[in-house]
Parts: sequence; C-alpha cells; structure tokens
Amino acid sequence: MPPPVRRKTIVLVLVLGAVLALASVAHAGNGGFAPLTPHSPNARRINDSYVWISIFAGGIFVLVEGTLLWFVVRYRRRGRPRTVEGPQIHGATRLELIWTGIPVLILAAIASFVFYKLPGIQDVPAANRTSSTGSSPTRTARSRSTSCTRR
Repeated sequence: MPPPVRRKTIVLVLVLGAVLALASVAHAGNGGFAPLTPHSPNARRINDSYVWISIFAGGIFVLVEGTLLWFVVRYRRRGRPRTVEGPQIHGATRLELIWTGIPVLILAAIASFVFYKLPGIQDVPAANRTSSTGSSPTRTARSRSTSCTRR
C-alpha cells in the first residue's frame, strides 16, 4: 500500500484533473455536449428530447455511481484474508425481478417521451437557395429544359 502522502498526492491530482475537465466543458458552453440552439419547431422538439434523455441518463448515472461508492466503502475488506469469500445469498427472486423491471420501466419512459415528441416533427420543404452562378435552382433547371427543346 502506498504511503499516506503519496496517496494524498494521487487523489489531489485526480481531483484537479476532474475539475479541469469539468471546467473546460462548462467554459465551452454549447460547443461540446449540448446540441445547437434550436431555430425551428422541429429542432426545438428534437432538442427537448435530447435534453430530457440526457438529464434522465445523468440522474441514473449519479444514482448508480453513488450506490456503488457507498457499497465499496461500507463493505470493503477490513482485515479479512483475501481468499475468504463473502456470504452467498440465494433465493432473492424478488430483488432480481426488481432490478430487471426497473430498466424496462426506464426504457418505456424514454420511448414514450420520444414517441410523444416524434409526431410533432414534420417534413419541411427544402430551402430555396441559389446556385454558384447566382440564379435560383428552379430558373437554372428551366433554362436547361428550354435550351434542349430549342435545338
């Protein structure tokens, strides 16, 4: 096991690295994780779905990682030999059904939200943009068709 000073240095370096990583993401603002600012109703619905799913997934991540850390601290090996196994638990069918059912409910919630937002996203007509010659695409197509018929 490393000496206490070395352990504190490692923890300090890891914490500072995490702070710098989070600060860079926060400083970037909309330049990394989040989608661009929506400028249409379709983009707003897509952005709402993205944000809702991200918050939902982030909450689940924090809950799972917090529980994992709590279990690691609470049930860490305290002076037991490394070869000793912990108590084996059998017959926890109810618990197994619960941890199988919860992800199904989470996916159902995400799917229902997306399918609630999805019908509002409609096809939009193509934008009227100009070609490299400066004329609109419809005029260019017409001039090509008339030039072919004149020959």
